[in-house]
Amino acid sequence: MLTNPLSTFLKPRTKIRGRTPAGYRPVLELLERRDAPAGVVTTTQVGSSLVITGVDDLTNAGITGGLNNQAITVVGGVAGEVSITGDLGTTINGSTKFSGITNIKFNMGVGDDVVVMTGADISGNVSFVGGTGNDTLTLGTTFGTQAFGSVSIVNSDGNDTVTISGATSIAGALSVNGGGGN
Repeated sequence: MLTNPLSTFLKPRTKIRGRTPAGYRPVLELLERRDAPAGVVTTTQVGSSLVITGVDDLTNAGITGGLNNQAITVVGGVAGEVSITGDLGTTINGSTKFSGITNIKFNMGVGDDVVVMTGADISGNVSFVGGTGNDTLTLGTTFGTQAFGSVSIVNSDGNDTVTISGATSIAGALSVNGGGGN
């Protein structure tokens, strides 16, 4: 009797239960690290207050790699509305558009942080805490208007810059503590 040479391969095989094929070994593969290339900022709205916090990486790699340098732009719309974008590689963790805001607090932490705020109408307090590093805060631009109830700025060591320009009005107190540095 003649048989097809492929018939041995085409026959259904019986499988032994509970055993895997001899050549298969499951393994876990370690992937490369996924470090953030720049700063990370979190946003939290509690009632009518918005808190923007720079997330610090205090490891040696974080400090020398510039992972604590956050850069954001806050743009206002109608009264109490703001939207936030990350600049220079900064990642925003949390929402980026807010409404009903009467107070904003920036806790930027360690690093060379940059915050630009333009076109905002915030009836309460805007508070900026810069932390150690060369921080830059800009309120207003040459175009557009913005209004604040009061502004409080506290920086720490570093060469910090505060610029208030354009048609910016502050109804209440303006308090600036530059900290150590220039």
